[in-house]
Amino acid sequence: MTAGERVDGRRVLLGATVLLPVVPLMRLPLGDVPLYVVDVLLLALAIAFLRPGRLPPGTRALLWWGLAFLLSTVPSVLIALFAYDEPLFTVYYWARRVLALGSFGTFLVLFSAAPEPRRIVVRALLAGLVLTSTWCLVQVLTRSTGVVGVLDRFYSVVLGQAVRELPLDRWEAAWKVPRAIAGWWNPNVTGAALALLLCLVPGQRGSLGSVLLIAAAGLALLTTASRQALIAAAVSVGTLLVWPSVRRAGWTGHGGVLVGIALAGAAAFGFASDQLARAVGDVEGGIGEGVGSRLDNYPAFWDALTAASPMGFLFGHGAEGWAVLGRSGGLPDMSAFVSNTLLLTLGENGFLSFALLIAFLVAVLRRAQAPWQRATVVVALWLLNCDNHLYLFPPLMALLGASLALAATQPPSREVAA
Repeated sequence: MTAGERVDGRRVLLGATVLLPVVPLMRLPLGDVPLYVVDVLLLALAIAFLRPGRLPPGTRALLWWGLAFLLSTVPSVLIALFAYDEPLFTVYYWARRVLALGSFGTFLVLFSAAPEPRRIVVRALLAGLVLTSTWCLVQVLTRSTGVVGVLDRFYSVVLGQAVRELPLDRWEAAWKVPRAIAGWWNPNVTGAALALLLCLVPGQRGSLGSVLLIAAAGLALLTTASRQALIAAAVSVGTLLVWPSVRRAGWTGHGGVLVGIALAGAAAFGFASDQLARAVGDVEGGIGEGVGSRLDNYPAFWDALTAASPMGFLFGHGAEGWAVLGRSGGLPDMSAFVSNTLLLTLGENGFLSFALLIAFLVAVLRRAQAPWQRATVVVALWLLNCDNHLYLFPPLMALLGASLALAATQPPSREVAA
């Protein structure tokens, strides 16, 4: 293979990152173990590009924080191997999670090494944002009928092969939930994916196209009616529109365009469904219940940790022990499932992993230079607190890794033009 062929092959691989937000659940069955397309892509990216030696010393230290967190989860896997009867399941899904979390290092190298691969990856991921946003909008506006319904069934049922059906058929409810391409599983996962991809928009120089993309993604977020994702998006978009340093990078004058598009689109999807009813809290318990269900978990988990043995406090109760009482040392109770990634990390892996995860986020925040980069870390921490999908859904972890890596590298306004 010639040098030119290697370069072209790497460009194709970088361009394939568009698959991350487009085919999250696409998988091929290999006996009892499914092979996910996204896992193959992440592994190929790691092999081709993960070269920590290319990073400056300060940036390289972030990888050590991330590696320390990953290593701290090993004891909980060993505990699970002795405590449970499904060692293959435990190791396989832990390995998928490590691969997804490890993608942070790959993206950090890609975004730090040279402007060209950075541009290719960011544009590919934003192309995925365009596809996912468009798909969300047309699903809700058409109520997934006609040609859209045929494609929806093909992606979600044939390719996605969803793990389980939701207990509430939200397509029969007054408000609809878009199933993004190949199935993002549920509206909160779809919303979190869109919010994280929005954090990548400033990774390219400001333009009218970027503003239009923000408007389209914002409308798609409204279709999910995911309150936690809408709050996350408000943090990142608000930072883009308010901070002078961002306006100097080329965002001046487009605020009116953004507002006009948002109002027109909101009116259009408002006629098609009752999404706003859920977004403002009139459906499924309201905003207060949603916030309380997250915050109320913290005292119970702290009580469980303080009552645990020293080993249980430090290393948790075993990987993949998802039920609250199961993590606290009692009998599993799946009705008490915790929707909080930080607490899943704390319960399964103990206080050591939890502390290292927070330390890693703090290290990224210290490296962030532009306001939108610091806002990205805030968005990540908020989403980690809101639901369990950033612990149980590897494709979303990969998008988290990409957004945090971009937040930890030199802002594009300071890049040297190629």
